[in-house]
Amino acid sequence: MVTAKNRRLEQIIDYLRASSYPVQVSELAQILECSQRTVHRYIDELRKQSIRIESILGPGGGLVFSPSRELFVGPPKQSDSTRHEIANQAQFVGRSHESESLDQALERAITGSGGIVALVGEAGIGKTRIVEEFAARSTDLGVDSIWCTSQESQSAPAFWPWIQAIRKLIGGEGTSALDQLDEDAARRVSSVVGATSDEQDGAVSHESEDGAQRQFLLLDALCQFFKAAAEPRSIVIVLEDIHWADRQSLQLLEFIGAQIESSNLLIIVTARDWQDGESAGTLKELSRHPGFIRHDVTRFSHTETRDLVLAFGTKNRERIDEIFRLSEGNAFFAVELTRLVKPEKGRSSTPSGTFQLPETVTETITRRLPSLSANCTEILTVAAVFGR
Repeated sequence: MVTAKNRRLEQIIDYLRASSYPVQVSELAQILECSQRTVHRYIDELRKQSIRIESILGPGGGLVFSPSRELFVGPPKQSDSTRHEIANQAQFVGRSHESESLDQALERAITGSGGIVALVGEAGIGKTRIVEEFAARSTDLGVDSIWCTSQESQSAPAFWPWIQAIRKLIGGEGTSALDQLDEDAARRVSSVVGATSDEQDGAVSHESEDGAQRQFLLLDALCQFFKAAAEPRSIVIVLEDIHWADRQSLQLLEFIGAQIESSNLLIIVTARDWQDGESAGTLKELSRHPGFIRHDVTRFSHTETRDLVLAFGTKNRERIDEIFRLSEGNAFFAVELTRLVKPEKGRSSTPSGTFQLPETVTETITRRLPSLSANCTEILTVAAVFGR
């Protein structure tokens, strides 16, 4: 009997085989109707079966299937030479500094000097893509990555991204980490995720503590747990979109940041480059500690955009210039615009001099509008008509 999981693994290989460009994890998640984290698990499982799925670095990159042996999913839909040609074209586009910094931070964490690396930049600049490629490399070294995402919704509970990490760790190696804590600290950690039926007893035992003391001891217990979870083998915790994180989550990040150097733990955070807001204050606070590194991820230059477009097989110089003009070096916009241009004997699939914004770009922009004030929306509407 073919299980649902096996069918999804087959779908991934089929899709990668048929694709004429590197495929992003978000694209597979949409096709499979599952989360990006689930796709990562499927990819890891395929790699464990010695099925070669390569990660091409850079926002123009993605996942590429490199057949090395006969698989359980029917004949390939394109030649091996074509697939290798695509893999060679989609080389690393920029981001070498950030990539090297992450590799060095992992090396330090493995040797007992943990740290926090922040990737800061505008939406669509390629922060997550950099981390995805790094996570693939760290997996090859036997280091697991725990992915957690902050939610824009105000209904998310306190410590929400950290709760995700604790849930993933408890039941695995995190169980032994919990056992390493004293009874009081273990109860505090468990109460955060509601993993204990003894919460009421725990609350009674803490009645003598004032609010500030209780908060400090909770942060300390959580810090101890994550440091213990990284022993003896390092782990990487990825906190995405901390600009949406609740105050308690940011406080814990600051707390851990002051102690992380004496651990095997590496934390990677991504954040928008907002000048105000609590996340900006947290990044400033973290900068006081030597174990913290911040990278401001910038837009692509014209040369980097050209390399990105070439990775998709588009060689028309005018098209490359137009994509750079419209995207202004924003990786997400450049990728989506490039995918409109399907090379066919030197000609593009869209009329010369015209571009229709991809639905993915339109949806991304439209999704941000409801959170703006009426006056701001009106100004943007007028500006959109006038243009530059």
